[in-house]
Formats: sequence, structure tokens, C-alpha cells
Amino acid sequence: MLEDATTRRARLCEAILQHLRTCPSAADTARGILVSWLPATGFEDAPDHIAAALQDMVNKNWLQMSKLPDGELFYSRGAAFPDRSAHPRRC
Repeated sequence: MLEDATTRRARLCEAILQHLRTCPSAADTARGILVSWLPATGFEDAPDHIAAALQDMVNKNWLQMSKLPDGELFYSRGAAFPDRSAHPRRC
């Protein structure tokens, strides 16, 4: 069961990274990431894993976390973002 959760979290992280490779200036809240960045299918359990996935990515400096005036957390590309594409398509 732990392996399943770990695998799901890794897939979720990769989907977020892929979105940021395609749209490098994208930034959003956890809710916005769930609604707008992730494919409509295949990530139905993302709400169960999003907080841990985002925290893992912040800890690796792949994402930068900021706090909005209302206290909600906002995520964008971090300094150590693992960009595998030399020429990402811009949004």
C-alpha cells in the first residue's frame, strides 16, 4: 500500500513538472493546480496526495512556495527546477 501511494505521488509530481516545462511561468495554489494543471483523467486521487507532493517539490527547490495575502499558499517554479527540455513551449 505504501508503494502505491509513493508511485501515485511520483506520477503527480511528474505531471506538475511536465506542466511547468510546457508553461514555465505558471503559478497557482494547490486547488488551482488540481483543477487547471492536471489531466482530467488519471489523477482522480490527486487531492489525497497534492499537499505531500507539493511539499516534496518545495523541499527539493523544484517549486517555490509563497503565501498570498489571504494565507493561501501559491506555487511556482523553483531555482532547482529539473528542466529536461532545452526549449520548452511557452504558454
